[in-house]
Amino acid sequence: MRQMMLDGIVRRGSRPWLPNPDAEDLDVWHADDVPTLGTFGCGKSTVLFSAIGDVDSPMTVWAYTDLKGEKCESLRDVMFANVTEMQSFAEGFFRSTHTVFACADDFVLKEWGTEPVGTDHGALIKAAVAFLEKISIAMRDRVADLEGQEAGAEVDPRTPRRVIREQKREMSEIAERHPELV
Repeated sequence: MRQMMLDGIVRRGSRPWLPNPDAEDLDVWHADDVPTLGTFGCGKSTVLFSAIGDVDSPMTVWAYTDLKGEKCESLRDVMFANVTEMQSFAEGFFRSTHTVFACADDFVLKEWGTEPVGTDHGALIKAAVAFLEKISIAMRDRVADLEGQEAGAEVDPRTPRRVIREQKREMSEIAERHPELV
């Protein structure tokens, strides 16, 4: 199975509905002030995109999957009775795939990665949550690194970040119990 290259689909600073400079032929299926579901062309691929959850908050999550030939053909002349039916139809294309997820701040892409999407109902949302958990851990690690740099700490790059966080927490606790040492 051919997998999309992340650099070819998502670029930092792009809009989620056209997530890289080479994206073209935007076909919006649904919009809520901004495109939230549709397809775009990227090289020889057709990519399905979908906002995950609400787009009314500054932070949004997006999913992308490469539609293979027969999947693209199944989109011709498709009509939906309502938005829920359309979203359910689209979610089916993400099942059993490695899906690209991206996080945007004010509709500007910041972080991305891939997650496997299962076959059960709600699998796309479960995979999006797993992606967000990884992003959250990465962000905490970045904060810990910056705090360490700010404090002038010498950090061995081979030391796991969780060990550094634990050591910092222990040092803070000692400082609170023994202010005379600080």
